[in-house]
Amino acid sequence: MLMLTVARGGDTDTVAAIAMAAAAVCPAMARDLPPALTEGLEAGEHGRPRLERLDRRLAAAFGLPIVAAGPRG
Repeated sequence: MLMLTVARGGDTDTVAAIAMAAAAVCPAMARDLPPALTEGLEAGEHGRPRLERLDRRLAAAFGLPIVAAGPRG
């Protein structure tokens, strides 16, 4: 999904963010982000822990399952 979205060109960062958010809650989509996109996330104030908290909050707010991503699960 990410590669197809970026390959289309245009405003790729915004379009990719929206497409990936939709794909994240779609059970038919593979959880196959390349490890290079998740392994290097920092653990600082705006790093992986914050993204994981945000993921849990959004899932709870919309009644969606929490799906682990990346090598840490």
